[in-house]
Amino acid sequence: MTTDSLMEALQGRWRVVYSEFDGEMTPVADFSTIVIENNGSQFSVEKNGSIVHEGKFSINVSVTPHEIVYIYTRGSEVFLGGPRVGVFQLVGDTFKTNLAAVGHRSPQDFNTFPDSGTVLSIHQKVGSESGREIAALSSTTRAVSQW
Repeated sequence: MTTDSLMEALQGRWRVVYSEFDGEMTPVADFSTIVIENNGSQFSVEKNGSIVHEGKFSINVSVTPHEIVYIYTRGSEVFLGGPRVGVFQLVGDTFKTNLAAVGHRSPQDFNTFPDSGTVLSIHQKVGSESGREIAALSSTTRAVSQW
């Protein structure tokens, strides 16, 4: 896919359905209300119905896995002040990212491990058939988020 076609495919609202930080998992309740919205090259992160982060993003499809760079303009101080780089994969209505902390080197794959400082997240396009099934996970299921 070209940069333009991937950017077009990334548009819209994406619910976080799974995430892990440093190889550890947290309860679904910690991320089940997070929705990322991409509008052009702008993004926003909504948690519990409120916008908690905003900024710009870009992608590089000339490398494998593809690279994504977020620049936060509003949000927690830990995310401000530099690029947050990572890798991404888009398959149908499923968008997977593995992001480094702001100012750190990009991960090279989709693995996290203790002290890696990376966040692996799987997002499902809001309104997609499988997204409704995944969103219905029980509250005892465990996974992670660090937005």
